[in-house]
Amino acid sequence: MGGRCLSAVAASTASPAALEGHAAARETRDVRALALALEGLAGAHALAGRHRLAAELLGTAAQARRSVSAPLPPGERGDVDRITRTVRLALGERACAAAFERGARRRPDVLPEAATRPV
Repeated sequence: MGGRCLSAVAASTASPAALEGHAAARETRDVRALALALEGLAGAHALAGRHRLAAELLGTAAQARRSVSAPLPPGERGDVDRITRTVRLALGERACAAAFERGARRRPDVLPEAATRPV
């Protein structure tokens, strides 16, 4: 129970910060910053049990990074790898890959409505 409460607190704290970061990145049109915010949102939604949405956000972030040749730096890879493992375990490989691909087709500056809801 305690772990779940801590996860809920972490998700509810991370989500507003990531949403603010996404809004700021959208204003500056900084694609790398958009990807970073999307990865943060993915983490918050994964903690909240919204695994499909988290996988979609990771797909959007990955495609955004590819579009500007800005791969995830090794020092930042740990969080994204952990989120990816969590989502893959929850959804299974096939569903995770499908959600990731769906996300990769989205524009990084436009969040899906579900991503803007409180976690």
